[in-house]
Parts: sequence; structure tokens; C-alpha cells
Amino acid sequence: MVILTWNCQGIKEGSLKTLMESRRGLKPDVLCLQEAGGLVNVDEAPIDKPVLVENVWEGYSMSYLRWNRAGDDDGGNNRCSMATVFKSDAFKAGGCIAAEDASAKRPIMCVTDKDNTMKVYNIHAGGKKYIEEALKIVSRESSVWKYWVIAGDFNQEPGVIHDWFGEVKQAPNIIFDEKNNTRGVKKIDYAISNAKGKAEVLPQKSDHNQVKITLDV
Repeated sequence: MVILTWNCQGIKEGSLKTLMESRRGLKPDVLCLQEAGGLVNVDEAPIDKPVLVENVWEGYSMSYLRWNRAGDDDGGNNRCSMATVFKSDAFKAGGCIAAEDASAKRPIMCVTDKDNTMKVYNIHAGGKKYIEEALKIVSRESSVWKYWVIAGDFNQEPGVIHDWFGEVKQAPNIIFDEKNNTRGVKKIDYAISNAKGKAEVLPQKSDHNQVKITLDV
């Protein structure tokens, strides 16, 4: 299974097609995009409620979440909206989970495969409390799904969050590219999963790099 994750920092409408065309050969099952506020006309999308957009590319659909960082209906940082793009024949939108801790102030998106064996969570850096909340959610749902993965922008080094696993019953695998860095000297874009896999930073001139996650499932 192949997942691409990228904090695309306000990617504009039309750029998704360009991205998909450039990564056609990778045949990703799921793309976890953070700071995707330009993908959809924000005036047409409700705040804090995922919208399903079908046929965004050949065989792919998108769950888009317009998220206002300010927490109100006016202004705010719509750039921090999120999107999860997935193969339409294999996956389905799983909605959005709000972090229970108000200080986290960030949603957690998810999609599931149609065989109900895999759940993919899309995460966008929110500090320790947010990541701990995501891990708690996974822990509660881990008995339902044979495989799960959290992919995205953690804004924390892999070694740091290793100590934050908390209530997760079985210590998961941290999947990151050990050879290449993202965002300068820091490795902050990667995945956590109960499955084994590998990560590869893809060439992309950006503050955040696109990362390919290959899971052994």
C-alpha cells in the first residue's frame, strides 16, 4: 500500500491535477494533504465539515475539510484546511474526528478501505496534546481495524514522539526516511503505523517535502 503525505502550504486550485500527474507512476492509494486551503473554493465549502468531491482525478475522490484555525466563521486561517485523496474503488471517506482537548484545536481526518481492514488518519502538526489525542483515538479503534496508519505533518522529530505513545496498547512503528531530511535538518513528515513499512522523501522544492510511505500490507 502506498501513501503520499505532503504539507502543501496553500496549494492552489488546479495544482492537485498537476501533483497527481507528476506522481502517476507511484500509483498512490491515499494522499494525505495538509494546508490544502486552496484546493476548493472556500466560499462553497462549509467550515469544520468534510465535503466529498468525486472524480478529482482519474479514479480518485477527495474528502476536503475547510478548517478555520481561528475557530469562527469569519477570517481565520483557511489555508490550514486539509484534504485526503483516495482511490475511489478501494477506499471511502471516513469523516473527521475532532480532538477532545480544546487546546489541540485541530481535526484528524480519516479514510477506510472498503474491506474494513485498514484505516488511514491524516494529521496536521498540533503539538504534544494533539498527537497524544490522535494516538488515544487510534488505541480505542485498534481492535476494529487490522491495520491503521497516521500520516502527515507531525512537526516533531520521530524520536520525540516515541515517548508520547501513552495509551496505545502496542508500540507502533515510526516510518520515516532515515537518509533524507525534510524541512532542513528536521524530520517532521512521516507516518506511524501498526504495520511495517518504509518512507522515501521525494524531490520537491518546498518548506515541506512530499513523502512516500510504503506499507507492507
